Amino acid sequence: MPQTNITSPVQSCGMRPAPPVPKKPDEKHFVSFKIVDDKGKPVCGVVLLIKLPDGSKEEHTTGKDGMIEIKGIKPGNCSILSDWHKLKACDVVLLKG
Repeated sequence: MPQTNITSPVQSCGMRPAPPVPKKPDEKHFVSFKIVDDKGKPVCGVVLLIKLPDGSKEEHTTGKDGMIEIKGIKPGNCSILSDWHKLKACDVVLLKG
């Protein structure tokens, strides 16, 4: 019987393994709210309690432009938890965000 050379079916192709993929930094997002009156003008000084995606709560007050912007938060949903009992029936609150 003739002698045969049997080799492994898996052969090195001479390529180096790919370098490890660097870990991405945590993605940060932002949320913004604008409070306007019934004429569309910004309302300054409205205090909102915001529940952030990580479950923490922060109190923010609208500026002269009626805006609140919270930067550097994790992705997810935010909720407004403010107490609106001080509003009168004639008040109109429009949240844009």
